[in-house]
Amino acid sequence: MGKRIKITLDKFYVHNYPGLGTHNILCEFAGRNQAKSAAEPLQFALRFRARDKDAAAIGGVPLFLGLTVGANGISFEGRTINVSSDGDETVLSTLDSPAFQSGLKLLTTTQPALKPLSSLAEAVVKNVLKRRFNKQVHSFDLGLDFGANVSSARLQLGTYLVVQSNLSADWKWDAFVWNTDAQVLQAKDQGQPVDFNYMVFGISDYVADPED
Repeated sequence: MGKRIKITLDKFYVHNYPGLGTHNILCEFAGRNQAKSAAEPLQFALRFRARDKDAAAIGGVPLFLGLTVGANGISFEGRTINVSSDGDETVLSTLDSPAFQSGLKLLTTTQPALKPLSSLAEAVVKNVLKRRFNKQVHSFDLGLDFGANVSSARLQLGTYLVVQSNLSADWKWDAFVWNTDAQVLQAKDQGQPVDFNYMVFGISDYVADPED
């Protein structure tokens, strides 16, 4: 509680997305910063390109920097959208600005300047989803807390994998292994990359700048 952390997107692997060729992918992430005076809702978006059975050319992309953990942990949500309309390039180019390239940098007090930036990210996503050929591919909602319940995810420093799979109740983590050399998730008995989409997030201690 009260600890400040950094959340990064370390890998984005595409096994199969709608359409052919290189996919234009839009990601939206949401969370909540427990500032001293109030809980501060956050939204952030980024875009990149990737082909089927390949990873996007990203690594350690900052999402939330200096996120303050509340008494009940953190809530972290995300969704991915496959952008098929060429007409959305002008809207998406907003996410190439410096404000969206360095993640959301948070303070221990509420920041009025964050609201317009979060609202802009939300508006970009809503605008893209209005187009008929653009489709949401995946969404997730992680509640990371300090409890010992086996049915919930525990908040700790390290790496988190979010997998898009239809295995549901049949899913078994011990059937997979992380290849540290190739930086890919593999089936343990086959040694081959998995046949589903996944994202890898890192949660680490935040080292504040002197002016924070």
